Amino acid sequence: MEKYSIMHATKLISPTKSLSEIVGAEYGIPEAEVLPNCIDTEYFSFKEKEGQKKDWIIMYAGRLERRKGVELLAKAIPLVVDRVPNVKIQMVGRDTPTAEGGTSMKAWLNRCFEERGISRHVEFAGEVPKEKIVGYYQNADACVLPSLWENLPYTCLEAMSCGTPVVGSNVGGFPEIITDGLNGFLFQSRDHEDLAKKILELINSEQIRALGRRARERIVTAYGHGVIAKQMIELYQKITMGRESCRS
Repeated sequence: MEKYSIMHATKLISPTKSLSEIVGAEYGIPEAEVLPNCIDTEYFSFKEKEGQKKDWIIMYAGRLERRKGVELLAKAIPLVVDRVPNVKIQMVGRDTPTAEGGTSMKAWLNRCFEERGISRHVEFAGEVPKEKIVGYYQNADACVLPSLWENLPYTCLEAMSCGTPVVGSNVGGFPEIITDGLNGFLFQSRDHEDLAKKILELINSEQIRALGRRARERIVTAYGHGVIAKQMIELYQKITMGRESCRS
């Protein structure tokens, strides 16, 4: 049914070029029109970071799940702690049974951190409701999203909208949102050493606050409700006019 709908649609729309390329190759069709999903930039509001802080706060947002790259993050965190002892990692998201043998991923992560002696640097916040998640984004110095693949990750849009630069894997929709070194950082997917390197590069950057402001600007200008609504209307008008001209 999915293939039939795709092959017979008047127009295909994809939230990312990455997904459009995958679907196009799968079914041997031209790539779809890219029209991203939007985000409420007023709700996910910007807050200027504090100038001097006692601790660096690095946030992970998402389910504690293998597909989200948390095992990769577990390998990278010790490398970061070795170089920056005053760093704190906040793991925001619910547990899942995706560790080896279908067991708790949170328990697996805890064991990893205990074995490396860095448990005191890691806080498991659990699943945070939407009305409280903004505060986490605004308080973090950076948000790390090591997913093995993503389409258009809302957590990336939300964090950047709040003025928090993101370190994301260079797969899926991340490279379409983040410009490496300008409003965030991209690391080589599945490479925990490169992930740690990019986290450290962000922490040590003299432009970290500017990165956050540029991250906010990127989301407001490219993913805000008004911006995407205007593009959607224009696309629908173009489709409608095309169909009418065909009938005539």
